[in-house]
Amino acid sequence: MTKIANKPAIIQEEKKGGIQPMKIRRLLRWLAVVVWFCLAVFLSQQAGPESADTSNWFAVQIARILHLGSVDYLLFHAILRKVAHFFVHFILAWLTYRALSISYELENNAIIGCLLICCTVAIFDEAIQNIAPERAARLLDATLNLLGVLAGTFVGVAAKKLQTKYCPK
Repeated sequence: MTKIANKPAIIQEEKKGGIQPMKIRRLLRWLAVVVWFCLAVFLSQQAGPESADTSNWFAVQIARILHLGSVDYLLFHAILRKVAHFFVHFILAWLTYRALSISYELENNAIIGCLLICCTVAIFDEAIQNIAPERAARLLDATLNLLGVLAGTFVGVAAKKLQTKYCPK
């Protein structure tokens, strides 16, 4: 492998003719991060009634799939909205860690980068909701966002360790 002097932490691929598989994997991982980030911003910027309609649609679909006919629907809908805060940022952190871990040799760089990027996004997510019509930033939602980031990063690190241990290249 050849090294570029200014970027010692970046994984270098050998120069070969044509498309390099590592570059494609890196590009696809970052594309997944960008798409999920756009989804998170889209959901955050929705006005109150539009956001409620979106989560209501998901609540109805989940209730149908799980056959929850006799459940308190308002409570189920409220819980689903809180779980969504955690889930959106969990997936964002997991995807971001995967993208960073393929770009950096040092695992600590990927972990720190992931936490910095995703915690910033999680906080701005609530700030965006505070600006959106008929929405408000809530400490519980911000906390769930940050817990999702921590959990997603942890799962990303654990999955990479398991992959390295049981699926060596």
